[in-house]
Amino acid sequence: VLDFFNSRMDAQNMDGELSVEKVLQIIITNCRSWRGEGMK
Repeated sequence: VLDFFNSRMDAQNMDGELSVEKVLQIIITNCRSWRGEGMK
């Protein structure tokens, strides 16, 4: 999962500006999906 997150971060960096809000949004989204899978 971390590899997927890192590759996504690299894509964001290449895209130009990397805003803190965008990073937080990605982290929150990933945390929610991880929690959802963990709850199963």
